Amino acid sequence: PGAPARLGEVGVPAFDVFGQETMGLSAPPTDMKFLDDGRVLVVSQREIAFGDGVRWETYQLANQDNYNSANIVIDVDGRLYMGIAGGFARINFGANARWTLEPVTLLPNDSRFEGFVPNNVATFGQRWFWYGGGGSLILWKPGQTPRLITHGGTIQHLFALGDSIFIGDMAS
Repeated sequence: PGAPARLGEVGVPAFDVFGQETMGLSAPPTDMKFLDDGRVLVVSQREIAFGDGVRWETYQLANQDNYNSANIVIDVDGRLYMGIAGGFARINFGANARWTLEPVTLLPNDSRFEGFVPNNVATFGQRWFWYGGGGSLILWKPGQTPRLITHGGTIQHLFALGDSIFIGDMAS
């Protein structure tokens, strides 16, 4: 509870700041999501941690070469997805505190997708926009065919204003 009316509080706030090691991470987080059950999901270069802010359950990436994602997305069924070289994958958790990637969709054999690595994702409503190396912006979610929205430039950030989606390019 806060201070009574007309009185001010002084002193140190009631929270602590910890480093990545307290979550069992070997690298700084690249993504964080709040889950419907109140937990926090944190992603780093090779780990995924679930926790309540104090206690963490950390999973290590099993040895896989096609992993190259900074962000993940959570589907309505609670499954996690991320981009991989050449497509998209579902994250599967094992009993041995390891996680693996199961490819679910590959990108079409099209020169516009050459060199594209979907290592970032932005969600707006039910739409998942993937972007990364190669300058392409792709619309994809499970059950859909990847669709090229635009190609060119180097996408840095996406944001929505009303029903419109805007692209922030690194060069402009």
